[in-house]
Amino acid sequence: MASAWSRALRRARDSSSRVVLNDSSWLLTCVSTWLKAGIEPKRVAEWAGHSLEVLLRTYTHCLDDGEREALRRIQKALTNTGGRAGPPKRRGSSR
Repeated sequence: MASAWSRALRRARDSSSRVVLNDSSWLLTCVSTWLKAGIEPKRVAEWAGHSLEVLLRTYTHCLDDGEREALRRIQKALTNTGGRAGPPKRRGSSR
């Protein structure tokens, strides 16, 4: 993935954009965007070349909506299962 990161960074630098950012700024921007887009922190840490511990410590502010999103997903799951907390029963199942 490092080569893909290098290619993307090179293309961004070579573009006609007037914004001048160093490597750290690009990485910060990418990691923040990926986390806010809901990409799993473990995957983002791999892409960024960070340990999960460093990623979570450094980018906690990008995960603030995580609880709200988790609660939304739980509510959606409960709505889709008729209010039951578990998975729907299978037809013909004795459960």
